[in-house]
Amino acid sequence: MNGSTNRPPTDRQHTGTGVRSRCRAFSKGLGSFLPTMMNRRYSAIKDLMAGRDVLKVRQHRADTLVNQHPVFAFGKKPCANPGGYIVETMQAVFQSFFTTASFEDCLIDVVNRGGDADTTGAIAGMLAGAHYSLDGIPKRWLKAIDEKVSQQCLEQTRELLALAGH
Repeated sequence: MNGSTNRPPTDRQHTGTGVRSRCRAFSKGLGSFLPTMMNRRYSAIKDLMAGRDVLKVRQHRADTLVNQHPVFAFGKKPCANPGGYIVETMQAVFQSFFTTASFEDCLIDVVNRGGDADTTGAIAGMLAGAHYSLDGIPKRWLKAIDEKVSQQCLEQTRELLALAGH
């Protein structure tokens, strides 16, 4: 078994060819979808933070990625129990983000799929946070965060935004 994915390895995984092609797809496709905060290129995160319509972001960013790299298609059956395999991770994230109507619903949906829930939750939370903003996060969730940790997160956010020129 292939440790992190709970699937038997394929010949492509054994030879490394599949891994390399998936890494290239990640760097070319997802690199434009989920860039670092300091990347000034247009990104889904910037689009969402600017209030761009989610359907347009999906068409311009996610659907373009899928057209270029069909392995990332996410309109099929729900991706349950996603492992550390980037394709499964992004399928679960896209399914949750593009089919729910709130920050809370998105995060609950993606995390309840199981698997590598901390990774899918972090990525879905980044997209949902950019779209719904701080006001979209349930107040009861915010109250449960330790005040010191909350302040550290806010300080880091301000520092990252300043580094990015925002």
